[in-house]
Amino acid sequence: MLIFDDSDKKADARMEQLLEIIKNKDKDTLKAMFSKKAVNEANDIDSDIEYLFEFFQGNVDSWEQDRFTSGTSSEYGKKSIKLVSWYTVATDKGKYIFFVIDYSKDTINPDNKGLYILRVNQGCVKL
Repeated sequence: MLIFDDSDKKADARMEQLLEIIKNKDKDTLKAMFSKKAVNEANDIDSDIEYLFEFFQGNVDSWEQDRFTSGTSSEYGKKSIKLVSWYTVATDKGKYIFFVIDYSKDTINPDNKGLYILRVNQGCVKL
């Protein structure tokens, strides 16, 4: 029996979506991507989103997935799928490292469904 897992493709699709939202500086859409739990735990998500839009500079030239992992939990017929990924994004003004934790599905705790963590750091040059 073969099991096909396209979780890394789902993570890539999410990354494409994030980059488009950041490019368009669409604060409402980005905020809506986060889980209810993440929004409730954030100190000031609106300011954080605005900071991200200022921090991320340039037009995207390329991006690639550096690392990826996923985990699935099942409980009494309910399921949670957690996607954890790292990306390098190159723009015409610099490099950035994205770290994303995304619950693509969570019927165990529906408030978890959506982005849980989005961290963006200035990238460094590999030697």
